[in-house]
Amino acid sequence: MSQNDEGRTYSTPNERARIEKYAAENGKTRACRHFSQLWKRNIPEPTARHFKNEYLDELKRQRNTGKPVESIPTKQKGRPPSLSRLDTVIQEFIESLRLAGILVNTAITLAAAEGIIKARLPGKLQSVGGDIRIGKD
Repeated sequence: MSQNDEGRTYSTPNERARIEKYAAENGKTRACRHFSQLWKRNIPEPTARHFKNEYLDELKRQRNTGKPVESIPTKQKGRPPSLSRLDTVIQEFIESLRLAGILVNTAITLAAAEGIIKARLPGKLQSVGGDIRIGKD
């Protein structure tokens, strides 16, 4: 497990809600210490501060409904897929290549995307006058 993976192990919605509520009631520093000792892994202070602010914002939103805040789902991260449904097809194809033991690099990814788009939407690629451009950027 990489260092980035270790840093994300506390971010299930229920664990986040526990940190958020504890930080709102007891402060972010105390929440960091408490959950770092409880879960035997480091919870950075900026993370606890961010969770606390998310919790307080959600509390304001749900004040009208009267329901307690039990969990706050994580937000979608990164750029949205530009090819929508084709994006998942390309991802599944690349994953099948990896599972077959084939080395996947940028050139293979771009070629796979171009091939799938040519097969499904032949006139959409920029090389034939369409609006979809396949490239590193």
